[in-house]
Amino acid sequence: MGDSNVWPKNLAECFDLKSLRNLGGFEEEEAYEFFQELTEAYLYDASARIQNIHEALLSLNFEKIADEGHSLKGASRNIYARDLGDACEALEVSAKENNFQKATTAFSRLLQEYARVEQILETIGEPA
Repeated sequence: MGDSNVWPKNLAECFDLKSLRNLGGFEEEEAYEFFQELTEAYLYDASARIQNIHEALLSLNFEKIADEGHSLKGASRNIYARDLGDACEALEVSAKENNFQKATTAFSRLLQEYARVEQILETIGEPA
């Protein structure tokens, strides 16, 4: 095993491949299959959280923005999507400051990073 060809090269655009290769302490093939399963649940959860953040921004509910941003940050970092996790953290911080301008800027960045992650994840397909 240990075949690094298991992981699509484009994952490195948004994900920490070194960490993914050791995911769950599995051999690489099993880690990759586990990653595919995790990301299916992640995408479902993340899209709901993003919708909640959008609605909370519209109603200026900074507490909800911070809570949802925090949860999405953790989930993103759990799948080693670093830039997306960082964007979520920026949103969480701006919401805790009750700064609407910074929060909307951070949310735009979050949407861009999520779109990149989602696009790459859609190319890797279903677990074998």
